[in-house]
Amino acid sequence: MLNKIETEFGSFSKWFKVTFYVLFVIYLIAWLSTIYLSNVQKERNLEPILPIMAEDSEEYRDLIESMINNHSFVYDGHINTLRAPGYMFFAAVIKTIGRSYFAVTLVQIILVFYSAVIIRRIGLFFADKKVGEIAASMLLLNPIT
Repeated sequence: MLNKIETEFGSFSKWFKVTFYVLFVIYLIAWLSTIYLSNVQKERNLEPILPIMAEDSEEYRDLIESMINNHSFVYDGHINTLRAPGYMFFAAVIKTIGRSYFAVTLVQIILVFYSAVIIRRIGLFFADKKVGEIAASMLLLNPIT
């Protein structure tokens, strides 16, 4: 298994390898800075505590907490039918295991980079290595990612 992973990462072109690793470090630094900001917010009794942000994320947080505490999919006292429970279930499981929403965001970062490797492989299968690496880089550089 490790041999396959090593072979995969070894087959990256130089520019993609640099892009991949530099962006991974940037993502981790951003993740660590959200942990620091969260601690600063807790010390000053401020809300919201990162990484939970305003609007949709607050509803997601409430649904996740409902799934963890009540074993139901309830928001504001009503069963939520507007959202699919997939992401909330994923986040509830990771939060329960990792005891923090930061564990959820770390797993999401890992999944994004795993997705980039898969996109690279798909590009390699349908076209060539350059196409796959450009597509994977675009995923990693997308600010919404």
